[in-house]
Amino acid sequence: MRTKNLKLARKWHLLLIWPALLSVLVYVLSSLAHPVAGWLGPEKQRFKAPGFQVNAKVVNSIASIIKHNQLTSAQVAKLVPFENETLFQVTQGSGQNLTRRYFSNHSYKELPEQDSKQAIWLAQQYVMGSPKVKFVEYITKFNEVYPKNNRLLPVYKIHYQTAGNLVATVHTESLALVSLNNDAKRLMKRIFRMFHTFDWLNEYESIRLTLIATLLSLILVMSITGFYFLLVMKRKRVIKKTERRWHQRLAYVLVLPLFLFSISGFYHLLHTSIYTSKDNLIFNNELDLLLWKNEVVISDHINSLSFSDVSLVQGSGPLYRLQKDKDNQQSARQVYFLDANTGQSLKYSDQGLAHTNLVQQLSLTFDQISRSVWLYSFESGYSFKNKRLPVMKIELLDEQNHHVFIDPITQTVVTSNDAVLRLEGYSFSYLHMWGWLKPLLGHEGRDVVFTVLLVLTLILSLLGLRIHLAAKTSQKVPVGVLSKA
Repeated sequence: MRTKNLKLARKWHLLLIWPALLSVLVYVLSSLAHPVAGWLGPEKQRFKAPGFQVNAKVVNSIASIIKHNQLTSAQVAKLVPFENETLFQVTQGSGQNLTRRYFSNHSYKELPEQDSKQAIWLAQQYVMGSPKVKFVEYITKFNEVYPKNNRLLPVYKIHYQTAGNLVATVHTESLALVSLNNDAKRLMKRIFRMFHTFDWLNEYESIRLTLIATLLSLILVMSITGFYFLLVMKRKRVIKKTERRWHQRLAYVLVLPLFLFSISGFYHLLHTSIYTSKDNLIFNNELDLLLWKNEVVISDHINSLSFSDVSLVQGSGPLYRLQKDKDNQQSARQVYFLDANTGQSLKYSDQGLAHTNLVQQLSLTFDQISRSVWLYSFESGYSFKNKRLPVMKIELLDEQNHHVFIDPITQTVVTSNDAVLRLEGYSFSYLHMWGWLKPLLGHEGRDVVFTVLLVLTLILSLLGLRIHLAAKTSQKVPVGVLSKA
C-alpha cells in the first residue's frame, strides 16, 4: 500500500511539474510585487494626522456658527485643523450626496469650496517637501484604481507635478492619508492586481474563480505530494547530487508555508466571491444641530485646560466632547463631556455612550453587550485600511455575534463584522499574510521574511525542474553511449 501511494504521489508530482512551475512563477512574482511596492513607494513626512490645541471657549464659537448659519442637521460635527487655525467641519448627507462644510471659528462664516482646499493642505502635511499640485480628483465611488478594500469614501486624490508623478489620497473627515503612491509603486500594485487577484477578470467572475482555483490547486497538490515524499523517504540514505540535496532541504522548510498559502488563498477566494454578510446593522447618526445653538457658561477649571479634539455627540441630551491629550507617557487621556444647554461637566464615558447608542439603535439589551475593549493598534478583524485609532471594539451577543468598532470622537460606527468574516480574517491575516510576525519583527521585518520565503520557493521549483529534466535526459541516452563513457 505504501509503495502504491508513493508511486501515485510521484506520478502526480512529475506530471504537474510544468503547470505547477507556471503557477509558482505567477504567484511568487506577483506576491513579491506587494512588499516591493512598499519599498519603492515615496516616504511620508509623518504617520499621525495633524493636530491642534484649543481651549473650551471654542464651544461657544460652535454655538454661534450653528445659530448664524441656521444649521439644522449633520452626521458628524467637529473641529479640524487647517493651516494656523481650527475650523468647524460639518458632514451632511450620505453616499453620492455627502458634503462637508467648513466654518470659521472667528467670523462664523462658511468657507466656500473649503473641502478641496482642506484636502490639499492635509496631503501636504504627509508628503515630503513642497511639490506643486498638478490637479485634484474627487472620488465618490470605488473603482479598479481605488478598490472597495480601501473602505473610505469620499476621498481626494492630490496629483503632484513630480518626476515620479506623486499622488496622495486623503480622507478629510478622519484626516487620514489613505495612500501615497508614485509610478514605481503603482506599477507594482498593477502587477499584483493583474497576476495575483486577476482583477481584470472581475466582469467574468466564474472564469476568474476557475483560473485562480486551478493555479492554487497545482501548488496545493505539489506541496501535498512533496510532503508525502518527506514522510516516507528513508532519511539515512545519503543524497549525493547537490541539486537533489538542496531540493529536499528547501522542501522541509517550505512545504508547510506553501500548503498554508494555498489553503488560505482558496478560503479567501471563495469567501470574497460567494459569501454575503447578513449585516443588518443600520445606524442613524444624524445630529439635531439646533440643540447646540445656545451659548453656555464654562467652569474656570475646564477653561484653563487645552484640548486636542472637540466634537458634538449625543447622550441623553446634546453634548460637547472635549479630549485632552496625555500630559506624559504614564498619564491617560482625559475626556470631558459638557452639557450643550448649561455648560456643566457631566459624568459620561466614551464606552458608556457607545453602549447606550448601540442598545438604542439596534434594539438590543445591555445584557447583549458581551465585552468592550479599546484598540490602540490594528488587528485581523480591524485592518489598517480603516485608518482610525484608537477605537472601541464592542462584542455583541446578537444572532451573528457582531463586533462593532466605534470612533470615540464622533460616536460613529467605523465598521463591523460577524463571526464568519472574523474567521476568514484570521485565516487570511495569519496564514496567508503571516500577520503573526508583525508583533515580533514589525511590518518591515515581516516583509523581509515573506520575501525570503518567496525567493526560496522559486529556487525550490527551479531545482525540481532541473532534477526532472536531468532525469529525462539520462533516460534518453542510448545504452551504447553509456558503455563508451
